[in-house]
Amino acid sequence: MATAVLIEKLKSLENMESMAQFSGKFINPGMDEEDHYPPEGLAVLKEIDGIIDDILITQKGRPNFDAIIQLKDAGFRVGPGEQDDFGWLTGVVYTRRGKIVFG
Repeated sequence: MATAVLIEKLKSLENMESMAQFSGKFINPGMDEEDHYPPEGLAVLKEIDGIIDDILITQKGRPNFDAIIQLKDAGFRVGPGEQDDFGWLTGVVYTRRGKIVFG
């Protein structure tokens, strides 16, 4: 159920024409950048930031591949960001409106 909420928020972000300028760039939902993002985009990014780690990272600190598959089925690619010998340090959700880092 929580994954469906994240998917809904990501789709909402993708439908925002005001976020088109960030296509292909990293967008950081955790940064308080009122001057950088349009207000409606910032509001959705903050909502995403509030739930993304809980959904895409397991209690053991590993990628939640069940949720990642659900995002893939909804049209969003998720992959590793930074990695080390132990695995993912961060993850990235790729949207039409930019790349969102989590972790």
